[in-house]
Amino acid sequence: MNEYKHAQKNLFYHTTDEMLVEFSYLGKDAAYKSLVTNTNRISDLITQTIPMKEGFFPPVIENAYE
Repeated sequence: MNEYKHAQKNLFYHTTDEMLVEFSYLGKDAAYKSLVTNTNRISDLITQTIPMKEGFFPPVIENAYE
């Protein structure tokens, strides 16, 4: 069996305030910019795309009805 010996059992998302404390070594302004401003900017750049048109598209085969 494949087991992850170093896997952490208590994984969870941190709040923004908790992350700001973790990144406090960058300084207050740089930490806020890294965690809030830049992530919101990246989120704004992402657009939703639909991989395929909606509808039914059967294959078109010449002389298929003959």
